Amino acid sequence: MTSGKKALVGLHDRFVANAFMRQLRGKGFTIDQALDLHAMQEYCGHTRYDILIMDLNLGCEGDLDITPARTIYNLLQQQGIEGLEQKFRGVSGSDEVIKLAQKEGIPAYSKTNFYHHLRELLEK
Repeated sequence: MTSGKKALVGLHDRFVANAFMRQLRGKGFTIDQALDLHAMQEYCGHTRYDILIMDLNLGCEGDLDITPARTIYNLLQQQGIEGLEQKFRGVSGSDEVIKLAQKEGIPAYSKTNFYHHLRELLEK
């Protein structure tokens, strides 16, 4: 039985997505998975999530375009999500993409360190 906690995961790399989702399921989360920006928008329009993890450039793999993360983060801000900075986690394998997002105030983390970060976050 789940605790009612919900997570939304939108990542390019299915291996990384599966690893994150396994960890979330182990903590009792029900998970929705989005493969592109449109799906992220649809899910966010209908469901309130306890944690959201997405590629900063979802759908634009290898690109410096952080429009996907900006779009979702702004949508969640407009919805008045309480504790958004703790719930939203933008990730990338590119330091340059991470810096671009952080300059805009979007929570952004390296994928290489994020698995450890996620474990710590879920322990709280």
